[in-house]
Amino acid sequence: MRFSLDLVRGAWDDWCLYTDIMEELEYRELQESDFEALKSLHGDFFPVKYSDMFFANACKGVGLRGGQLYNLVAVQPPRGMSTWEGEEEEEEEERIVGFLLAQVFDASTAEDADLFFPTLLSPKRVCYVLTLGFIPEYRRAGLASLFILKLRNDMELDPYCGAVYLHVITTNNAALHFYSHNDFLCLRSLQG
Repeated sequence: MRFSLDLVRGAWDDWCLYTDIMEELEYRELQESDFEALKSLHGDFFPVKYSDMFFANACKGVGLRGGQLYNLVAVQPPRGMSTWEGEEEEEEEERIVGFLLAQVFDASTAEDADLFFPTLLSPKRVCYVLTLGFIPEYRRAGLASLFILKLRNDMELDPYCGAVYLHVITTNNAALHFYSHNDFLCLRSLQG
Protein backbone atom coordinates (compact mmCIF):
# COMPACT_ATOMS: atom_id res chain seq x y z
CA MET A 1 0.00 0.00 0.00
CA ARG A 2 1.39 3.40 -0.96
CA PHE A 3 0.62 6.49 1.04
CA SER A 4 0.22 9.82 -0.65
CA LEU A 5 2.17 12.62 0.91
CA ASP A 6 -1.17 14.24 1.76
CA LEU A 7 -2.17 11.19 3.81
CA VAL A 8 1.18 11.08 5.53
CA ARG A 9 1.18 14.86 5.93
CA GLY A 10 -2.27 14.62 7.54
CA ALA A 11 -0.57 13.27 10.64
CA TRP A 12 1.70 16.30 10.63
CA ASP A 13 -0.60 19.23 9.89
CA ASP A 14 0.40 20.92 13.11
CA TRP A 15 4.07 20.25 12.60
CA CYS A 16 6.05 23.35 11.68
CA LEU A 17 9.07 21.64 10.10
CA TYR A 18 8.32 20.50 6.59
CA THR A 19 11.11 20.08 4.09
CA ASP A 20 11.48 19.65 0.33
CA ILE A 21 13.06 16.26 0.98
CA MET A 22 9.67 15.02 2.19
CA GLU A 23 8.15 15.99 -1.16
CA GLU A 24 10.67 14.01 -3.23
CA LEU A 25 10.00 10.72 -1.45
CA GLU A 26 7.17 8.21 -1.61
CA TYR A 27 5.80 6.38 1.41
CA ARG A 28 4.52 2.82 1.53
CA GLU A 29 4.48 -0.42 3.46
CA LEU A 30 7.12 -3.12 3.04
CA GLN A 31 6.90 -5.51 0.12
CA GLU A 32 8.38 -9.00 -0.21
CA SER A 33 10.82 -7.63 -2.79
CA ASP A 34 12.33 -5.38 -0.08
CA PHE A 35 14.00 -8.28 1.75
CA GLU A 36 17.62 -7.67 0.68
CA ALA A 37 17.41 -3.88 0.99
CA LEU A 38 15.77 -4.07 4.43
CA LYS A 39 18.30 -6.58 5.73
CA SER A 40 21.24 -4.57 4.36
CA LEU A 41 20.01 -1.23 5.71
CA HIS A 42 19.22 -2.74 9.09
CA GLY A 43 22.77 -4.09 9.26
CA ASP A 44 24.09 -0.62 8.42
CA PHE A 45 21.91 1.13 11.01
CA PHE A 46 21.89 -1.12 14.07
CA PRO A 47 24.23 -3.32 16.12
CA VAL A 48 21.37 -5.77 16.80
CA LYS A 49 21.26 -8.70 14.37
CA TYR A 50 17.99 -10.35 13.36
CA SER A 51 17.52 -13.63 11.49
CA ASP A 52 16.66 -13.87 7.81
CA MET A 53 13.25 -15.15 8.92
CA PHE A 54 12.63 -11.87 10.76
CA PHE A 55 13.26 -9.87 7.57
CA ALA A 56 11.27 -12.27 5.39
CA ASN A 57 8.32 -12.04 7.78
CA ALA A 58 8.66 -8.25 8.09
CA CYS A 59 8.40 -7.93 4.32
CA LYS A 60 5.11 -9.86 4.56
CA GLY A 61 3.80 -7.62 7.35
CA VAL A 62 4.34 -10.28 10.02
CA GLY A 63 6.11 -9.29 13.21
CA LEU A 64 7.30 -10.96 16.37
CA ARG A 65 5.16 -13.78 17.76
CA GLY A 66 3.33 -13.87 14.43
CA GLY A 67 1.49 -10.60 15.05
CA GLN A 68 0.86 -7.87 12.54
CA LEU A 69 3.84 -5.63 11.93
CA TYR A 70 3.35 -1.88 11.71
CA ASN A 71 5.73 -0.61 9.06
CA LEU A 72 6.33 2.52 7.09
CA VAL A 73 8.97 2.87 4.38
CA ALA A 74 10.31 5.97 2.65
CA VAL A 75 11.49 5.35 -0.89
CA GLN A 76 13.22 7.49 -3.44
CA PRO A 77 11.16 6.90 -6.60
CA PRO A 78 12.81 5.74 -9.82
CA ARG A 79 14.40 8.45 -11.93
CA GLY A 80 15.11 8.32 -15.64
CA MET A 81 18.81 7.99 -16.38
CA SER A 82 20.50 10.17 -18.94
CA THR A 83 21.99 8.25 -21.86
CA TRP A 84 24.10 8.88 -24.91
CA GLU A 85 22.32 10.10 -28.00
CA GLY A 86 20.35 7.35 -29.73
CA GLU A 87 20.24 4.99 -26.71
CA GLU A 88 17.08 4.14 -24.83
CA GLU A 89 16.66 5.63 -21.41
CA GLU A 90 16.81 3.20 -18.54
CA GLU A 91 14.96 3.78 -15.30
CA GLU A 92 16.55 3.18 -11.93
CA GLU A 93 14.70 1.11 -9.35
CA GLU A 94 13.22 2.85 -6.35
CA ARG A 95 15.53 2.96 -3.34
CA ILE A 96 14.53 2.54 0.30
CA VAL A 97 15.97 5.46 2.26
CA GLY A 98 14.38 4.78 5.63
CA PHE A 99 11.90 2.69 7.55
CA LEU A 100 10.07 2.24 10.81
CA LEU A 101 9.05 -1.17 12.18
CA ALA A 102 6.83 -1.49 15.24
CA GLN A 103 4.65 -4.12 16.86
CA VAL A 104 1.54 -3.93 19.04
CA PHE A 105 1.52 -6.38 21.96
CA ASP A 106 -0.88 -7.27 24.73
CA ALA A 107 0.42 -5.08 27.55
CA SER A 108 0.54 -7.91 30.07
CA THR A 109 2.88 -9.93 27.83
CA ALA A 110 5.14 -7.05 26.78
CA GLU A 111 8.79 -7.40 27.71
CA ASP A 112 8.58 -4.36 30.01
CA ALA A 113 5.06 -4.90 31.33
CA ASP A 114 6.11 -3.63 34.75
CA LEU A 115 6.60 -0.16 33.22
CA PHE A 116 2.89 0.00 32.47
CA PHE A 117 1.54 -1.68 35.62
CA PRO A 118 0.23 -1.01 38.16
CA THR A 119 -1.60 2.10 37.13
CA LEU A 120 -5.17 3.11 37.58
CA LEU A 121 -5.82 2.86 33.84
CA SER A 122 -3.49 0.08 32.72
CA PRO A 123 -3.42 -0.21 28.93
CA LYS A 124 -4.58 -3.41 27.23
CA ARG A 125 -2.03 -3.01 24.42
CA VAL A 126 1.30 -1.27 23.91
CA CYS A 127 3.28 -0.51 20.76
CA TYR A 128 6.98 -1.37 20.71
CA VAL A 129 9.22 0.38 18.18
CA LEU A 130 11.56 -2.29 16.84
CA THR A 131 13.64 -0.19 14.46
CA LEU A 132 13.71 3.28 12.94
CA GLY A 133 16.46 4.41 10.61
CA PHE A 134 17.36 6.48 7.57
CA ILE A 135 20.38 6.49 5.27
CA PRO A 136 22.85 9.31 6.09
CA GLU A 137 21.77 11.77 3.38
CA TYR A 138 18.18 11.67 4.69
CA ARG A 139 19.01 12.09 8.37
CA ARG A 140 18.36 15.31 10.28
CA ALA A 141 15.68 16.28 7.74
CA GLY A 142 12.69 15.64 10.02
CA LEU A 143 11.73 12.33 8.43
CA ALA A 144 12.27 10.15 11.51
CA SER A 145 10.25 12.60 13.61
CA LEU A 146 7.49 12.46 11.01
CA PHE A 147 7.46 8.66 11.08
CA ILE A 148 7.27 8.66 14.89
CA LEU A 149 4.45 11.20 14.82
CA LYS A 150 2.53 9.15 12.25
CA LEU A 151 3.00 6.01 14.37
CA ARG A 152 1.81 7.80 17.50
CA ASN A 153 -1.20 9.24 15.70
CA ASP A 154 -2.09 5.82 14.28
CA MET A 155 -1.77 4.23 17.73
CA GLU A 156 -4.05 6.92 19.20
CA LEU A 157 -6.79 5.53 16.93
CA ASP A 158 -6.66 2.31 18.98
CA PRO A 159 -8.51 3.08 22.24
CA TYR A 160 -6.77 0.14 23.94
CA CYS A 161 -3.20 1.09 23.03
CA GLY A 162 -1.83 2.99 25.99
CA ALA A 163 1.81 3.52 25.13
CA VAL A 164 4.45 3.62 22.41
CA TYR A 165 7.83 2.59 23.76
CA LEU A 166 11.28 1.39 22.72
CA HIS A 167 14.79 0.64 23.88
CA VAL A 168 17.86 2.75 23.16
CA ILE A 169 21.46 1.88 23.96
CA THR A 170 22.51 4.35 26.65
CA THR A 171 25.69 5.28 24.77
CA ASN A 172 23.69 6.42 21.73
CA ASN A 173 23.41 10.09 22.65
CA ALA A 174 21.96 11.09 19.28
CA ALA A 175 19.09 8.61 19.68
CA LEU A 176 18.50 9.63 23.30
CA HIS A 177 18.27 13.27 22.23
CA PHE A 178 16.04 12.41 19.25
CA TYR A 179 13.51 10.47 21.33
CA SER A 180 13.53 13.06 24.11
CA HIS A 181 12.87 15.75 21.48
CA ASN A 182 9.95 13.62 20.26
CA ASP A 183 8.35 13.51 23.74
CA PHE A 184 9.54 10.08 24.87
CA LEU A 185 10.48 9.69 28.52
CA CYS A 186 13.30 7.58 29.89
CA LEU A 187 11.55 5.24 32.33
CA ARG A 188 14.43 2.93 33.09
CA SER A 189 18.15 2.70 32.44
CA LEU A 190 19.63 -0.79 32.35
CA GLN A 191 23.22 -1.56 33.22
CA GLY A 192 25.31 -3.91 31.16
